[in-house]
Amino acid sequence: MDSFKKLGFAFPPPPIHENPEYCCVPVRAMKDARFGPGHHRTLQAICRRYGFGKNGKFCFAGHRKLSQDTCLHYTNLSGFTGDLVKWGYLGRHKNKNSYLYWVNYDDPVDE
Repeated sequence: MDSFKKLGFAFPPPPIHENPEYCCVPVRAMKDARFGPGHHRTLQAICRRYGFGKNGKFCFAGHRKLSQDTCLHYTNLSGFTGDLVKWGYLGRHKNKNSYLYWVNYDDPVDE
């Protein structure tokens, strides 16, 4: 457990499941040099819960739930999500005491 904290993780990684889950991340995120590991984990967690925006849904997961998904401390997620919104990967809407997120898949990929 201490080795995870030294690496900056708040929780040990979740166990491997028999039924794996997948998420679709915008391709341009692979090439973006501004990204750190926390940005990648946060974007992946939101993409997983976003579900391609089917039926007009948002990512409703709060920072504590995203923290469990990413093994990052929830207080760090605000900075990561703020960067992702500023860089155009996410959209965000304030909803009472939390945010609703959506993923911007529409930006073109530089060849």
